[in-house]
Amino acid sequence: MKKKPSQNIFAGGGLILLIIGGFFGILYQTLYLLITREALADQSLYFVGARVLQELGFLLVFCALMVGCYYYRSEEEPHQKIAGFTLIPAAVVSIPAFVYLLYDNISILQDQVFTMRTFLTQIIPTLFESISKIYFFAGALFLGILFIGVLRRKSVADWFLISGSLTGCVVLVIYLYTIIDSYSVYLEQGASSDLIMARVIIPSSTMVLAYLFIIGGTLLFSVSRIWQRRNLKPWTGRIWLVGGITGAFHEFIQLAMNSQNIQDEILRVRQYIMELTPYSTSLRDLPLTTLTLREYYVKKMIPLYLDHALWILIFSGLAMVGLYFWLKE
Repeated sequence: MKKKPSQNIFAGGGLILLIIGGFFGILYQTLYLLITREALADQSLYFVGARVLQELGFLLVFCALMVGCYYYRSEEEPHQKIAGFTLIPAAVVSIPAFVYLLYDNISILQDQVFTMRTFLTQIIPTLFESISKIYFFAGALFLGILFIGVLRRKSVADWFLISGSLTGCVVLVIYLYTIIDSYSVYLEQGASSDLIMARVIIPSSTMVLAYLFIIGGTLLFSVSRIWQRRNLKPWTGRIWLVGGITGAFHEFIQLAMNSQNIQDEILRVRQYIMELTPYSTSLRDLPLTTLTLREYYVKKMIPLYLDHALWILIFSGLAMVGLYFWLKE
């Protein structure tokens, strides 16, 4: 039976958005990879190497996303193998990096003293997040082997994706609890209730919920493939639709907040330039030092806007693909 035109529009449109998002992801990860190498130059060689390999793995994943979505849209066999040959080195370079960074985090914790609450709400999520990424990239490795035609058992990649999804859901639930719990802490510090909701609770909780829905949908999708439960496909689509809308909403909120911060920082950067003083800022977890306004644009503003653009496209594409799975049955 031929697919309904509306379903083709949702599937094709979602894949196009994911392809464009993958292209923006390549641009962003290339810049972030170069910035990482410069910002962490004073760290140990092993740590810098692990971070560079980690970001290189994400760069290759965006390449595989773009080629893989083009394959599902065009159904041309060579693109499937190209996606597979891209996923395999992405996993090969990333998994050792994640393992080393996990070992580095554990070794740092050995000499520290912390409470049980700190261990459960901060240490455990950080460790579980690294374990979840290892599982996901292991699933990507076997998915790449499946794409090139060497592996015939589809369930191997799905089992690793299920393991990574379960671990990731635990992490996100803990993060959501800490975000809600922080509301009372900010109130005790004298902050306004409306300000806390607008600047902290809503942006952070929508981000966590978006990833929770998308990872939960991935879990259902893998389960439906392993046990041949076709009735789970529409629920996968519903969960991806909600996750994609929530994620796009979060990115628009965060984009508005960061745009205001960028405008304020540009004024401070100009003042520091006039005083011939380096300006210190950060991009995600990277410390940055800028001496000129152009350097600030390259290191901070352009990567930040690219990051928001790629995730708006990816969340919107996932929402459309989710709507396609929902209507498919």
